[in-house]
Amino acid sequence: MNTGIGGTKDMLLERYAKVFNSAGFAVMTYDYRHFGKSDGHPRQLYSMNKQIEDCTAAIKYARGRKEIHEDKIIIWGTSGGAGYGLIVATLDDRIACLSCQCGALDHKADSRMAIKRDGFLSYLPLVFHGQRDKGRQRFGLGPHHLPIVGKPGIPAIIKAPGAYEGYSRIASEDAKNKLCAQIMLTPHKNPIDYAQHVKCPVLVQICENDNVANPQGSQNTEKRLGDKGFVKKYPIGHFDIYFGEHFKQSIQDQIVFFKVCIISSNIYQLYKT
Repeated sequence: MNTGIGGTKDMLLERYAKVFNSAGFAVMTYDYRHFGKSDGHPRQLYSMNKQIEDCTAAIKYARGRKEIHEDKIIIWGTSGGAGYGLIVATLDDRIACLSCQCGALDHKADSRMAIKRDGFLSYLPLVFHGQRDKGRQRFGLGPHHLPIVGKPGIPAIIKAPGAYEGYSRIASEDAKNKLCAQIMLTPHKNPIDYAQHVKCPVLVQICENDNVANPQGSQNTEKRLGDKGFVKKYPIGHFDIYFGEHFKQSIQDQIVFFKVCIISSNIYQLYKT
């Protein structure tokens, strides 16, 4: 299970893991390096490449356990971590299926949405924060951080209306709402670019009123997946899927999808009906 940007396994994953486990699945949660209970310095350093390596390492570990079927591995991801499975699965033909929940699957679409909403000039100061963090690193000084989500008027990586309140609802007691500011200068892989090469079934869950991860990016990803893509849409915002009836419905949709993928060689016919 892969959590979102700046997240840890304590923030959300245990709730999902318990439901999946009750449905008959073995579940592995973990923290990316630099976050939570994992090591790595400086703390709160986001690197997409490193987190994808961590996901691959988690899969290798799971396959090494005798009670796990090595060809029935499912990669689950949400928000900023939803696209990791798309990238990993292009190199691993033994992945059974993927789940991409309210995912940031097209970074270009996400950026267009944010700039249209907030204006290009509002993001220029974040670049200077990134340069400051890089400069401190060169001189062996401690990192300079930016908030992951912020209230209006406060420099932050995510400034969408309601994002701060939504993040506060899912944050654990030990959560740290900050990342090393150099994230603003670091190029990242774009998950949608890998979609057409994925060979396993993919469930794309779209929050239609999402103002954090552009729903259009998920829709475009589903098109590139072709007959490997399966979509479920929910008339809600980004953080709503983690609570109440929306949580129950979305996770039930995932369980049905997972079970069909595991037992059937004709996923398209079974799941579409």
